[in-house]
Amino acid sequence: MANKLKFRTMKLTRFSNFAMSILISSLMIGCISVSHISTTSGVKEEYLSNVSKGAEVVIVNKNNISADSLYEEVYTILLSRGHRILKDDKERHYITTEGKGVGQSTLQRMTLVITEKENSSQLRITTEWKGGTEASAMATAMSGIPIQSDWSLAKWEINRLGIAFAESVAIANEIKDGKISYE
Repeated sequence: MANKLKFRTMKLTRFSNFAMSILISSLMIGCISVSHISTTSGVKEEYLSNVSKGAEVVIVNKNNISADSLYEEVYTILLSRGHRILKDDKERHYITTEGKGVGQSTLQRMTLVITEKENSSQLRITTEWKGGTEASAMATAMSGIPIQSDWSLAKWEINRLGIAFAESVAIANEIKDGKISYE
């Protein structure tokens, strides 16, 4: 009888820990509005409302520009928005950024790849996000279980993933005469 009770207690504890993990994960994503994301990123609310839900890649096509010139433009935009460059290769036309706090205890980093096409160049921005220190500390305190977040693909949603994704949209919007689309 004591073993059955002990087994049931262990199962209940495991279930409680699992349920708490789900709850904490939901809290880490958070309740956020398009208005809040607009304020955080500087991208107009009307524009963010037109991004396809679930978009994972920001694409910018720009006519009559070489990959080298677009690379220089993008590099300047990143620095002006406070991004630190982790790796870059001007010959291969790619840039990766370090994690940067973009609001709501959300970190964002990007991989930017530029390809040259006939009479144009294309920029593809892939965005990753993770909860910041404050979010992890709160989740750990609430659950009693050490919670650490890891980098995950960001996509357009009205939550913290969207905050990270919107920073990439903001960068795309700063490219002069660029045509923006999403995948």
